[in-house]
Amino acid sequence: MGIPGGELQRKSDESFCDVAAYAEVRALIGGTTAIAGIAGRRGASAPVPNCLVGPIRSLDWASGFYGATVGHERIENALGVTPRDLKESDAQRLADALATKKLDLLLVHVAEGSPLDVESSVEFRALKGVGLLGAHTAIIHGTALGVDEFRQMREAGTALVWSPRSNVELYNVTTNIMAALRQGVTIALAPDWAPTGSSNLLAEVQYASRWSREQLFGLLSDRQLFEMATAIPARLAGAEDRIGSLRPGLYADLFVVKGDAAQPFAALAHARPEDVQLVVVGGVPLYGGPSLMGQFPAAGESLETCGRPMLLNAAALPGGRFAEVSTRLTTALKSYGLELAPLAECP
Repeated sequence: MGIPGGELQRKSDESFCDVAAYAEVRALIGGTTAIAGIAGRRGASAPVPNCLVGPIRSLDWASGFYGATVGHERIENALGVTPRDLKESDAQRLADALATKKLDLLLVHVAEGSPLDVESSVEFRALKGVGLLGAHTAIIHGTALGVDEFRQMREAGTALVWSPRSNVELYNVTTNIMAALRQGVTIALAPDWAPTGSSNLLAEVQYASRWSREQLFGLLSDRQLFEMATAIPARLAGAEDRIGSLRPGLYADLFVVKGDAAQPFAALAHARPEDVQLVVVGGVPLYGGPSLMGQFPAAGESLETCGRPMLLNAAALPGGRFAEVSTRLTTALKSYGLELAPLAECP
């Protein structure tokens, strides 16, 4: 059996949009305001790609930085560098786009696997071989990389995107972050795909915080992890003048979480899903608790997060209300004998 999510995305425009909408709501619940990696279905007609102009900024598809249309983004995502993932013509196109500064960032999956896996280990050399190791590339995973590869990344200005939970779930090991830090590599933090990764960025920050305490002797502080999930990705994307921090002149992309204001980063690392009280993208309230969402004129659709009543902006999803999206996906998954994944990871 194939992966149901992938088959549903290929089935029809409506099912593609429903999968995308459900993924975005799961992300919103964790305070996520920008994502990358959702791409339009090949050969699809309307409403794809229009449905991808959703509530969260899609940095490689519909960020909102270039108007309401799609296809003008300066970030691209590649599944890998081997011939099955990246054609020679596509590799050349990407190399040319980076050289002529038509792209601000290439996200590429490299060396995802055990350090003992030969194919994973040689992917880094393949990346260099096609001319994509550079200052506007970020390697996703890098689980099989060692000190020498991290040194070369630092010299080239190539960044790393760390997804510890998925790495550990799949390979029982994650990227050697200690070596990457010692070599001076810039590191961002993000969850991997839903089957093995965290449901949203907040959950991944919390997983990384536990991993740091239990496996890395507290190498990474909660403040560092917060920056790896916010300001650093914005800088890598060439969007630090628009998002990534709370400063005058930037887009109002933010979230509010309950906790001890005297220790905000520790509060974030220990927050429960129901502690996220408000998520705003571009000044538009999208999700949160009734006390804060109720202060805005937007109509709200009721949701339940870990037993707590919450509200989703009823106009947020291009495909209609979230209840309708959930019903269609639930029905579709029955043919696989599966149930829809929960919106949040509740204790």
